[in-house]
Amino acid sequence: MAQLLHTNLNLNTLNLGENEIGGEGAVAISSSLELNSALTCLHLGANRIGDVGAISIAKSLQTNSSLTVIHLYENDIGDEGGIPISKALAFNGSLTTLHLNGNKIGDDSAQYIAKSLESNSSLTIIDLFGNNITHKGAISIAKSLESNSTLTSLVFGGNKLGPEGAITIATSLKYNTTLQNLQLSMNNIGDEGAKAILSLLCFNSTIKTLNLGYNEIGDEGVKSISESMQFNTTCTTLFLESNNIGNEGAQSIAKILISNSTLRNLYIFDNKIGEEGGQYLAKSIQFNSTITSLLFSNNNIGTISQETLVQKLLLNKELHLAN
Repeated sequence: MAQLLHTNLNLNTLNLGENEIGGEGAVAISSSLELNSALTCLHLGANRIGDVGAISIAKSLQTNSSLTVIHLYENDIGDEGGIPISKALAFNGSLTTLHLNGNKIGDDSAQYIAKSLESNSSLTIIDLFGNNITHKGAISIAKSLESNSTLTSLVFGGNKLGPEGAITIATSLKYNTTLQNLQLSMNNIGDEGAKAILSLLCFNSTIKTLNLGYNEIGDEGVKSISESMQFNTTCTTLFLESNNIGNEGAQSIAKILISNSTLRNLYIFDNKIGEEGGQYLAKSIQFNSTITSLLFSNNNIGTISQETLVQKLLLNKELHLAN
């Protein structure tokens, strides 16, 4: 396959995902990329290429000018391979999408990703889900977002950012005008981090999708949501599933259903909302005509409250109801 890439000028997509080609296979593919000018999408996910393979890929990315999308997820890549990949982004001017999710990349790699993002003008999507990045790495990447003007999607879920990392990202995104998708699920940001991120919606006018699911967020964390979303006119999808939101939090969420006319998709399933919270939602939804998807299953809403909520939801003929 590697030999074919040397001469093939018609192949633009190569999917070798989940084939366990290992580091040796990745090295062979990489050497071909330095000469191939046709391939635009390379899928090497779940191949156990390790740091050896990643280092080789990084070298080819410095000279290859055709690749726009590369999948390197679940490849046992640590900082030894992550750092060269991160550095290569500063030299590559064609790559738009990079998937590094499910690896072992840590703060050292994150620092170099941040440096590259300050000068890179092509990358629009970077997926770092499920790595080992802490608040230290988040601080570096957050700083780069203040000056980066091309990144539209940052998938940062499944790391170890904590409240401090979330607060730093929220502060930096006040100055960012391009990011549209921010995924911070499974980062244990808690109420403190949630307050910072949700308050960001008062200032930010570009984020369309915000994912804060699985973050130990309680009622206190979502209190600011009613004020933030009251003035926000861009966020259309909000994930708050699998948190610790109860009746008070449901009341705060209910307020945005009354005041906000932009939100289309709201995911609050698997929380701790009871009958009282269900009633808040049921009463507020009758004033909303824009929500098209509302998922609220796996809460503690009683039968009577559920029936009331369903009746109110059905007033919106376009609503996709899931309970």
